[in-house]
Amino acid sequence: MKEDVTNLIIHHLFSTEEELDKARINEPTRKRILRMREIYSFWIKNPRKSDKDIVAELMERFRISQAMAYNDIKVIKICLGEFNQVSSDYLRWVFLQRCEEGFNMARKQNDPAAYAKVLASFGKYSRLDKDEGNLPDYSQIKPETFEITTNPEDAGFEKIPDIEKVTRRLLKQIDADFASADNETEEAQEESYAPQQTE
Repeated sequence: MKEDVTNLIIHHLFSTEEELDKARINEPTRKRILRMREIYSFWIKNPRKSDKDIVAELMERFRISQAMAYNDIKVIKICLGEFNQVSSDYLRWVFLQRCEEGFNMARKQNDPAAYAKVLASFGKYSRLDKDEGNLPDYSQIKPETFEITTNPEDAGFEKIPDIEKVTRRLLKQIDADFASADNETEEAQEESYAPQQTE
């Protein structure tokens, strides 16, 4: 499936007929959008259904091929978010659905205490108990700026006077030490390979 068609379907998954007309969506794409909208809603209502179940549902309900059904699922999953990695949007939706169920049950049983508990839970979730006037103004927070420097004193180290001169002297000393070590190694190897004189 082409990327632009996928994006078009995702963008217009919940568009009205008027919006589809205005966007000049062709008839085959429009039918596909409506089909996927229906299955999207079906999957939301039946979150335990597997990919295989949804493919079977698409094939049976809309008489489409298996390949087309799997293509549809690919796009629907983008809209739903992978159920394996439960998205926060999906969890919000589940919570609000359960609250609505709780309200309906409390009404039917004429139970004001249960209704109040669901309402309190909903209020806590939506943070209606927090006074927005007391929230900090995050727009006033300025990120700290960092400047690159070669001055060791900025990092808490003492500055060494004539550092370049000291560096050159140390490098010369290291070179001399390496040369001396190389000479000692060569002499030791020559001694070990020298033929022993027999009396």
